[in-house]
Amino acid sequence: MDLDHFGNWISEKKQTGGVTRAQLQEYLSELNDRYAVKTVKRRLAALRGFFEWLEEEEQIDENPFFRLKTRMREPFRLPSAMSMKEVERILAVVYGEGMHYTRWGPGLMTQFLHYRDILVLEMLFATGVRVQELCNIRYDDMDFFHGTVRIIGKGNKERVVYYGNNAVESALKRYQWSRQELCFGGDRLFVNKNGDPLDATGKAEYKADLLAEMKANAQAQVLAAFANQLSGSEADINVKEP
Repeated sequence: MDLDHFGNWISEKKQTGGVTRAQLQEYLSELNDRYAVKTVKRRLAALRGFFEWLEEEEQIDENPFFRLKTRMREPFRLPSAMSMKEVERILAVVYGEGMHYTRWGPGLMTQFLHYRDILVLEMLFATGVRVQELCNIRYDDMDFFHGTVRIIGKGNKERVVYYGNNAVESALKRYQWSRQELCFGGDRLFVNKNGDPLDATGKAEYKADLLAEMKANAQAQVLAAFANQLSGSEADINVKEP
């Protein structure tokens, strides 16, 4: 099958004479653009073995694989994006956990973590920032009047993004209230249950059912979903709290 693939490819070139090193390099380049590294390696191994056999049988004067640079690379693929229904379902999960909260319960810490998780997700989907960038937000970065936040990205590059929509602002108010009730200080916007800055690498506090909704490449999918939202999707990303 792998040899047939090369045979079909070389026949389309309609070039007389033997296979050259330049043709193999071109073939490898096309394989790299279209297939995973595992497939490329398998096809090249079959082809290399075939030409070694031809050389041993003295069917060719020179093996075109001699001194051929076979560098593998993964083809560039755009990250798959979450659909708006998936985004809404994720938000509905975390919103739904607080639908029975009253002023007599649950504990204030539980409410704080609930409101924080809501704000984290709302800001991720509303701004498209990376998780680490979100964790690094300080109160001085927030412009509450204009609904913007200054983000320090890779290479300490700054950019200003809008977060101002009703869902984010409502989540922010609830989070601020619960944080003040717990007397958590500090200049970081997001903190953990001990009042320390929230760490993007610490996943212990994230809810298991919520993580189950997220896929392995959730960060890329969130960014892709944000890009789709900007491109004019008619779906409403905001979920009303029950």
